[in-house]
Amino acid sequence: MLPPLLKLLRGIHSLWSPSVFQMLPGEIKAAMSMSDVEQSSLLGGGNPKLSKGALTFVDGSQFDMNKEGYIKPNEADIQNWLKGIRDSGYNVLGLSTTIGDPFFKCIDIDFVSLTLIENIQSMEFRHTRLLVHSILIPLIKSCPLDMWEVWLERLLHPLFIHCQQALSCSWSSLLHEGRAKVPDNHGILTGSDLKVEVMEEKLLRDLTREICSLLSTIASPGLNASLPSLEHAGHVGRVDTSSLKDLDAFASSSMVNFLLKHKSLAIPVLQISLEAFSWTDSEAVTKVCAFSAAVVLLAIFTNNVDLREYVSRDLFSAVIQGLALESNAVISADLVSLSRDIFIYLCNRDPGPRKILLSLPCISPNDLHAFEEALTKTASPKEQKQLMKSFLLLATGNNLKALAAQKCVNIITNVTDKHSIFH
Repeated sequence: MLPPLLKLLRGIHSLWSPSVFQMLPGEIKAAMSMSDVEQSSLLGGGNPKLSKGALTFVDGSQFDMNKEGYIKPNEADIQNWLKGIRDSGYNVLGLSTTIGDPFFKCIDIDFVSLTLIENIQSMEFRHTRLLVHSILIPLIKSCPLDMWEVWLERLLHPLFIHCQQALSCSWSSLLHEGRAKVPDNHGILTGSDLKVEVMEEKLLRDLTREICSLLSTIASPGLNASLPSLEHAGHVGRVDTSSLKDLDAFASSSMVNFLLKHKSLAIPVLQISLEAFSWTDSEAVTKVCAFSAAVVLLAIFTNNVDLREYVSRDLFSAVIQGLALESNAVISADLVSLSRDIFIYLCNRDPGPRKILLSLPCISPNDLHAFEEALTKTASPKEQKQLMKSFLLLATGNNLKALAAQKCVNIITNVTDKHSIFH
């Protein structure tokens, strides 16, 4: 059953590629647009009301025959068929991966890769999100350890490269121009400018959260059994450098380690995790924190210089800047915890954390020295986190909105402070 399904899905995916799309008849192009039900869902409403002369089809989609540009019955049938095959096909593939070895050792990875990834750059955000949710996350959870090398890089590399570029571009547009740029525009037939903007932003947030869910899955305990705990390092922040290991030492059962060992995967993923802290979406940041925490652990317990520099400089800076956004108030405790772990366990192995703290606008070397002295006087992680929180507020002149807004009931999630707290 799976080979014919893969061929069918590959054919459907190809319809969105520019070379094929431009040759399609208008009837097919119209059928590739979003249904009224999908648009209503993006707008947060229920089923759209039927107007006089409207039609309802088997999936609940409704089409106004009195409205210019309405979807004709035949086009609606094609639309329903495309959506039904995609939805059910993705679900069947995702469920098939859960059988484990028989799936991964009997199905040709080349064929699966062509089907799922060949036209990833032409996919609309709504379809990419569904692909990740229904197929790739179950596949990641079920892939046998001895098949990671064969399967994961083939599927995840083009996905992460594309999503990093697409998400970065769309979020930059949203935060600086007030409107997300998403590839789903031709799928939205009608609507006021405001409604279209709302749908675009919802599509962007949905894909962002799904990609971050994928990263959270990669960092889940079940897929990283060999990762050590900070309990092994104690609470004083002193890790015996002679006990540091190579990244390969954790390769036996750590998917995060596997990802970091493959630069083609690591570069786009680490870039996504950095940028996510500035994307004003607390749900996505929550999931990225789980992934970043695993990366921090590997930086602490290995002798990998590149990884240590990334965590001590890039990640530490991104976490603090994330605290400047009010949208991250609900996840501020995790951000403070990450910053505490990075500083305590890496400040004596890399100059990055101290340099970043000294670059904050309201801090002096004496203040930093007093902060470090206070940290050494307590072995309690809870007290150390409180010290870190207080110090960051002092160092930024109480300009970390995520910390200042913790007690607020209503958190603004769609507004970003465009001014960096860094010099």
